[in-house]
Amino acid sequence: MTESEINVPKTKLSRKLIFLIILAISILVIVFVFKLDRYFRPDMVEKVLSAHRRYAPLLLILICTLRPLTFIPASLLAIPAGAVFGSFWGGFYMVIGIACGGSFAFWLGRYFGRQYVEKLFQAKLKGKNGFMEKLHKDGGFKTVLFFQFFPFLPSDVIHYGAGASNMNYFKYLLATVLGVIPGIFAFTYLGSTLNNASSGKFMLALFLIGLMGSLPFIFKLLSKKRKIKQAKFQFK
Repeated sequence: MTESEINVPKTKLSRKLIFLIILAISILVIVFVFKLDRYFRPDMVEKVLSAHRRYAPLLLILICTLRPLTFIPASLLAIPAGAVFGSFWGGFYMVIGIACGGSFAFWLGRYFGRQYVEKLFQAKLKGKNGFMEKLHKDGGFKTVLFFQFFPFLPSDVIHYGAGASNMNYFKYLLATVLGVIPGIFAFTYLGSTLNNASSGKFMLALFLIGLMGSLPFIFKLLSKKRKIKQAKFQFK
């Protein structure tokens, strides 16, 4: 192997790193110069959508598409979406937006590769039962569906991680859409009830979100109990 062949991977990696730095700096400059960060706050999202009713669905989808660059949880955008559009249409537009934003993050992850994604999310991936390895072993569908439904990981880690793996894009997209539907509709339902916080619907919305939030802990508890039972059975 020649010296030039050895240097090819390093050259590609350095080009990607330079591109990543330029992209990050450009985004930060645009955000701070034009003060675009305010448009990702839930209260501002609601104001913008209410003020531009005619184009509000497209604006929401655009915000959701760019959201992975900010790492703001999609659930925070689902609440104002529910307040403006109602629980069903708010959830419908949010799912489309998440599919677009997730696709954006997926292809960014594919471009930069596993090495960069694991470095970027090193702290969040620590102790998460080999998330990246599972994506490679099972083709990713079950893993993405599981982690989207059970929020053990931030959604952006899943999007970027799936892109950095060998997962098929259409399997990823289907798993993402199916996985986020319950949680997103729970948050848009909450948003639709905010104008009447003393109603039973508001209490039901809080209960549903509390239930969704507790699912990871319930799953962990059941998994531990199952492991203990299996250990006792093997011991006998």
